[in-house]
Amino acid sequence: MEYIAHEVAEKLGITVPTLHYYEKAGLLPSIKRNSVGNRIYTEENIEWLYMIVLMREVGVPIREIRSYIQLLLKGPETIPERYQLVTQYKQSVEEKMKAMQTSLKWLGAKVNFYQEMMDTGEKKPCRTFLEESELFRLKQAEEQK
Repeated sequence: MEYIAHEVAEKLGITVPTLHYYEKAGLLPSIKRNSVGNRIYTEENIEWLYMIVLMREVGVPIREIRSYIQLLLKGPETIPERYQLVTQYKQSVEEKMKAMQTSLKWLGAKVNFYQEMMDTGEKKPCRTFLEESELFRLKQAEEQK
């Protein structure tokens, strides 16, 4: 099956300019064109793009994606290098996820803190950020007991 640019962009959740940028950046093997010069994408092109989009979503720079793709195109003899790169990307994502989990936990505690203040009709609101931070820490310490 073949697709035109806006169909591919929609399918992958990216914009057409982003799609064209990936091609110009050398991340895609040659894209066919129809008789009027419009790009025509195949299922294989979409698979390449899916990989590129996933790598971009986790922060892999374009130059590193290009290097990874060059290794893919060289064939199976580059599997050890690809393994090393993918392992590094995975470790980086795990570190980011851990940091995000810490942030999410803090945000959840803040939501609960504010909800409790609203529910109890706290008469003496904190006047400064430091007062609020101290009260927040105290409430967290109480909850951990």
